[in-house]
Amino acid sequence: MFKKVLTSLVVLSIIISNAYASTNYDLTNVDSQTSSKVKAILSSEVQTWTGLYQLNWDVKIFKDIEISSIETSVDDNTKLFITLSGSLESNTSYSFLSVYGVEGNMDFFIANQIEWTYVDNFDEEENVSSIIVSSPNSLEVTFKTPLTGSEFDVKILKNLRVNSIELNPENKLELNFVMQDLLEENSNYILMMFTLMTMEGNELTFSNGIYDFQTTTFIEQTLVQEPVIVEEIIPEVVEDSWETLDGEIEEVALNAAETPDTWAQTWVLLLMTFILSSLYFLRKRA
Repeated sequence: MFKKVLTSLVVLSIIISNAYASTNYDLTNVDSQTSSKVKAILSSEVQTWTGLYQLNWDVKIFKDIEISSIETSVDDNTKLFITLSGSLESNTSYSFLSVYGVEGNMDFFIANQIEWTYVDNFDEEENVSSIIVSSPNSLEVTFKTPLTGSEFDVKILKNLRVNSIELNPENKLELNFVMQDLLEENSNYILMMFTLMTMEGNELTFSNGIYDFQTTTFIEQTLVQEPVIVEEIIPEVVEDSWETLDGEIEEVALNAAETPDTWAQTWVLLLMTFILSSLYFLRKRA
């Protein structure tokens, strides 16, 4: 009895450990051919029972906004003035990232008003103190420590919202990110994905969790037009008075007495007389 209980506990522990195991993957390619979906190819197939993924905070997609110039302040050696080639948008989240020449990162949100938006950095561990958005394409970044270099490389990233993450059931190497915020053509983007949880509780980790990709001209989806159903329109017949119809029958009969020169015209008149007479006879019987 004790051996059976021990065996059951060992099997249960193996099941639990497998259910919450962590599997490492590499991102081999990331691209997008439509504005609403990003496709990521993994190094190996994902083993899952349901094929569904839950979105967590470790998955982000950013648009890399092009920077036209970076200048230091003449009066204050803790400030950088950044001019963008594109424009910032209201009600949108952004991130400032230091790449070279300076240290410090900061997330900030622009509400309804863009001009002269002031945002403090509440993360005490970061070197960025605050950001002022003076216009849709210019901002001022203040650091806690003085800037010592002369060349700087930073990034301004727009945070895009993701609706869901789906595993391709026919190709389990492919993850599809269904976007809430649409992508733009011929633009640079960054996918950041360090961990991902399956519905079974299995954690997926990625060794190269930061991946740059660029969109091109999106494939236009051809709209399938439904066949046009042409309804047969039957003209409405207005009933004439039977007095008028009687007169027409008599007139046609009189005209038919004058036999035309050609047999074709004669047959046409006889046929019309026959049709009108039949209608008159049927009406009288009714």
